[in-house]
Amino acid sequence: MKKAKMTYPRIYTDIIEKNNNQFEVTFLSNVYNSSCDLIEQKEVIKSFGQFSSLSEALRNLNESEYKKLSLYINRQEKIAEKYREMRKIEHSRVVLESLNLLLDFRKRFERWFNCSENLK
Repeated sequence: MKKAKMTYPRIYTDIIEKNNNQFEVTFLSNVYNSSCDLIEQKEVIKSFGQFSSLSEALRNLNESEYKKLSLYINRQEKIAEKYREMRKIEHSRVVLESLNLLLDFRKRFERWFNCSENLK
């Protein structure tokens, strides 16, 4: 069985409707500047469903990415455990460092969801 390639989750922070069912989204992902801060990125995406508002669309995108992040975290935890069992301490340490970044990213998501709830 082929392993599915995981893409690093994104936190979408803004969405602007362009033309012809295209939207410009602003997001944070796994790209850092020299000060180790996440860099905002933008891309244009095509229509991705029917939503009553752009804020609903943004929430839907982030819910999907949050699920992806949860799967990613679960995989990393399993990998770290396997490395510990095999006594590959250095491998386990590297995976755990990556896992810490993912857990910090999850906190960002949770703050975003809390803030978006307060805007309703």
